[in-house]
Amino acid sequence: MNKIQGVITALATPFIKGQLDTKSFSKLLSQQLEQGVDGVVINGTTGESPTLTAKEVKQLFEIAKSETGGRIPLIVGTGSNSTATTCEFTKEVGSWKPDAVLAVVPY
Repeated sequence: MNKIQGVITALATPFIKGQLDTKSFSKLLSQQLEQGVDGVVINGTTGESPTLTAKEVKQLFEIAKSETGGRIPLIVGTGSNSTATTCEFTKEVGSWKPDAVLAVVPY
């Protein structure tokens, strides 16, 4: 498990014509690694968390996990405006083995 400290970037989620742009996501991730970030957040509010499906979030996480090779912590946003949905998604994401999850307080 990676220690979570330092500069953690909340990644944007790029799209092309309504679909995930995984090539641009990989490029964005590479740029962050080159600049020396200490970790990244996938599916935070800057990452379109209210609009991504669980399948899309998992796809982004798998790309990040593959490309970072455990060098930095990966944090996955699991929060929503529903406590039950947040709890359910957090359990699902936990099976992916992120370094942490980020859950907003439901409003």
